[in-house]
Amino acid sequence: MTGTIQKPSLAPIEDAGWPGHGNRLLFILRPSAQVRAALADAVAAAGVTAALGNSAFPPGLWHQSVSDRYADRPDIRERLLAAGAGIQARGFTLELDQVRAARNRRGSFNVDARERRGSGELDLLIASVNASVEEQGLPPGGGHTPHVTLSYGFHGELPPRQPMRRVDWAVDSLELVVGGGAPYHYETLGRWPLGPAAARASQASLF
Repeated sequence: MTGTIQKPSLAPIEDAGWPGHGNRLLFILRPSAQVRAALADAVAAAGVTAALGNSAFPPGLWHQSVSDRYADRPDIRERLLAAGAGIQARGFTLELDQVRAARNRRGSFNVDARERRGSGELDLLIASVNASVEEQGLPPGGGHTPHVTLSYGFHGELPPRQPMRRVDWAVDSLELVVGGGAPYHYETLGRWPLGPAAARASQASLF
């Protein structure tokens, strides 16, 4: 007699969410040095770097979040590492082509480099991350728009949205990191390659 072998279910950890203090765990996409340099040039050419001044994050912190934040405990680290190993998704390209400034609850502005059209491939990756996290008995997160945050504490004036020179970011891996410390930084705990990117459709020549 044959049947489907089910994995033993893990007891849920109800208090796994980041409590708002201390280190936090999360899955991120991290741009390469080449992409960071191209983005830095594009943001500077748009006049944003000079406007942000000291409120700008250093390029080493630039990333795309693909999960919620979780408390940094050994049991949660272990489950998130197992979740990372179970994520199945293709690589893809983000096309960052605009800057957005939006007021936050602290009275300052979040300033992001964003992809104008959105990314279905990013949505699929986040769905896979959430499903794998939930399999480990941890609460899944929500969605994330395609962006790289440049500042959380800007107090000047910028247009709500403005174009910038497009930066193509080929995403081929994701990381589990712990964020914290002074100065704040991300330490990589695990890194997993994504599958080959799907071929992009191209319009045949009419001539």
